[in-house]
Amino acid sequence: MKKLTPSQRADLEHKLKHPKDYSERNRLCVILGYDEGISTKNLAKALRISPITVQEYLREYDSENKTGSSPRGGSKSKLSQDQTESLLKHLQEKT
Repeated sequence: MKKLTPSQRADLEHKLKHPKDYSERNRLCVILGYDEGISTKNLAKALRISPITVQEYLREYDSENKTGSSPRGGSKSKLSQDQTESLLKHLQEKT
């Protein structure tokens, strides 16, 4: 991973103050810690994650600027479009 610019570092530090979840916080800590010269082994030990995960976080940031988790797919709706609209209308009226 290449060295962070001052603006990249400031952006990541800002995100670290209000992470979306613990996974994003871990990713930000890995990126910032590695940039400060902390080894991947020590980062993994401190964050209680595997060294492979640390390397993956660094690779994903380097290639995609990724700091958060990927969205999860979920399952396909079992309701038709009409049923979904009817349910939403009912919920809006009753709640």
